[in-house]
Amino acid sequence: MYTAPTRGLFVYARGLLRPADHAHADGPSLLEQHRHIHLNRIVEQGTAGMLVFPGEDEHDYTSVDELRDLFGIERDSIDPSQMQADYKKAFHRLRVALYTDASEACTFGEMLGLHATHLIPSADSNHSQTQHSIIQLLHATDKGTADVWLFYLTTHTDRQSLAWIDALCGQLRFMDALAPRLFVTIAASPSSSSSSLLTMPSRTIYQQQLNILPSHAIWNNQVVTHFRSQQGIYAVCHADSTRCDAATQFTEKDCTANGAAGRIRACQLLAEMAFKLGRTPKYGA
Repeated sequence: MYTAPTRGLFVYARGLLRPADHAHADGPSLLEQHRHIHLNRIVEQGTAGMLVFPGEDEHDYTSVDELRDLFGIERDSIDPSQMQADYKKAFHRLRVALYTDASEACTFGEMLGLHATHLIPSADSNHSQTQHSIIQLLHATDKGTADVWLFYLTTHTDRQSLAWIDALCGQLRFMDALAPRLFVTIAASPSSSSSSLLTMPSRTIYQQQLNILPSHAIWNNQVVTHFRSQQGIYAVCHADSTRCDAATQFTEKDCTANGAAGRIRACQLLAEMAFKLGRTPKYGA
């Protein structure tokens, strides 16, 4: 019998899901198609849901590569060993594994002290080879050694990304040793040119909010559905879950604050990440 993870969170970066008013060759909006079906399936499997940026544009998202520019980090001007020490101290020894097909992201991840693995883009259209490689790596090297897995894939179309993540979730949910871990999945749209990843004005993200859609959450391994429809919730509602600063725990009260519309601005989340790297004052203060 499958036991729901004690901590679980899937994060889809800007570009994977887009609103219906954005015409695309792939067909109808994935957000429109999967807002309920996909998230409900994830919730049933014991995870908290997904964070989605409202008003998404496939040409406007923040990627792993952009963190360096966003936080004012210049690769040539820092001591990688000191940066690793600062990172580990800031995240309270939170162990992070990064899997990516983008060499720049892999290099930057290594600078942060992540267990970074550069995936060779798969030649097959369904990317089953890449998926199989990740599953093998999780079994062989990261089983019980990482708290967070970041998957940053740039060679997948939106539709492939969603199907790929679905399949990967199906594999991971039966791995008992991985069940209590915190999963963070970042999938970026490849529709923008690779060169734009580092030059895009990513600060526009500060005007957005992070929302989980629809209003479902997990509280002590129980699905919570009493939140008002279509209200945003930013939480991993389990007693053992913590915020990204590994200090403040989410509670049911946090989720029901402000009329069951608890949320955190994207600028706060990104500023907190930057603060942990010692690059900016917390929340811009």
